[in-house]
Amino acid sequence: MRSFAPAPGPLHSASARTSPVRNLIGAALRLPGARRAVRFLARRLAGRHSVGVLAVLIHDERVLVARHTLDSSWRLPGGWVRRREDPGTACSREVVEETGLDIGGVQLIGCEVHGYDGVPLRYSGITLAFACGLHEEACADVRVQSLEILEATWLATDEQSLKVLSSFEQRMVHAGLTALHARVP
Repeated sequence: MRSFAPAPGPLHSASARTSPVRNLIGAALRLPGARRAVRFLARRLAGRHSVGVLAVLIHDERVLVARHTLDSSWRLPGGWVRRREDPGTACSREVVEETGLDIGGVQLIGCEVHGYDGVPLRYSGITLAFACGLHEEACADVRVQSLEILEATWLATDEQSLKVLSSFEQRMVHAGLTALHARVP
């Protein structure tokens, strides 16, 4: 067998492999603590993103909503994903923490990227919405278990009832209904 060596060109020339800039970077990275400093800078420049989850829990053509303590608005149950936590697991955990309901499997149905007022988009967040269902043996009785929730109830999925939710949450309820009807034979 013959070996193949690429013809010298701009990417393979001897001068590109031993350029002064490349030598300088290599020498700098060999200094004590340099690699840690580079990792620190890379993390700072990459930005920070928060990840939230929403549970679109539909039962008997009604969707679970909760009224939050801070602003008294009605929203789908959800919350923040903890560090090193799977978003689907976070969704299940948040529903249990807020309502006491034990949900079955979750299916990702949508996401929304958002910035914060006056903060660059690189410090933004993403919200993942999951379609959820109750376990067969689970009861649909909601028990508020969190101080962040004033009350929780099952809301009809018609257009008029859903107006209390944000436009993203309304779209996710419709996507959840579509996913639910696609699973039912």
